[in-house]
Amino acid sequence: MQPSDPTMTTGQWAQLVLLSILWGGTFILTVPALQGFAPVALVAWRLSIAALTLLVICGWLGLSLHPLIAHGPRLLLLAVLNNAVPFFLISTGQTVIGAGLASIFNSTTPLWTALIAAFIFGNETLKGMKLAGISMGILGVAVLIGPAALSGLGGPPWAMACFVGAAISYGFGANLARGLGDLPPVLIATGQCLCSSVLVMIAALLTVGPGGLISDDGAAIASIITIGTAMTAGAYLLYFNLIAKAGATNGSLVTILIPVSAILAGIVLFGETMTANGWMGFALISFGLLMIDGRLFKKRTRRVTPVP
Repeated sequence: MQPSDPTMTTGQWAQLVLLSILWGGTFILTVPALQGFAPVALVAWRLSIAALTLLVICGWLGLSLHPLIAHGPRLLLLAVLNNAVPFFLISTGQTVIGAGLASIFNSTTPLWTALIAAFIFGNETLKGMKLAGISMGILGVAVLIGPAALSGLGGPPWAMACFVGAAISYGFGANLARGLGDLPPVLIATGQCLCSSVLVMIAALLTVGPGGLISDDGAAIASIITIGTAMTAGAYLLYFNLIAKAGATNGSLVTILIPVSAILAGIVLFGETMTANGWMGFALISFGLLMIDGRLFKKRTRRVTPVP
């Protein structure tokens, strides 16, 4: 594959924002879902519902699943790197470290993705402006969430290593997904969710048993159905389309936007107010994304270039 560092179109930025809204909303719906299900059961149902939803979409589009067979090993590895490993590491780390610091660690995913893409897969080039923009965005996430999130910095090193490991795992997964460019995004999403749903469902049966997969909590059931359909199946369709069209690093920028979407949802749905830290964080994240996009700076450069 030829090295590339594509600039995203306006439409792709819109998809990235929508993706961040879907995945940011997952944090909100996970709260009622956990009232009726253990974490491993929640993930098992989430992935199973997503896989079923994607199978229905494939059937509606008339897509054959046979092309997935040839990519079976890669899809299985993708399921491990994008779902099983990071989900386990994040849930383990959050037993002792708060969600705020977890979001900051998670927002480093684009940085790891860019480094892995350049030095291991060789399918993207590193540019100073993009790396500076990613760093600015990570700083913006830290400021946005506020000093309270940093109180977890005294946590055990193994917990912080869990979050770093999850971000690295996502970085490898994003780059690995780009190697499936000959498959439509819907098939990639279907293959990954099928593999990961089987793996996590087995883990759930071994840990909580069949009884742990059943609940009479209506709100929890409704939350999991919504998470599995719109926020997993639908989100992965957007995600793999972005990876195919805009590159692994650009697609992983969603992790910078997710905390923004989650906080905005809190403002709109629950009447929360924005602090000074929040506005400053938004400004840093916005400027970082402009640096990553690069077009604004290119236009300014052309305006000041003298005409011979």
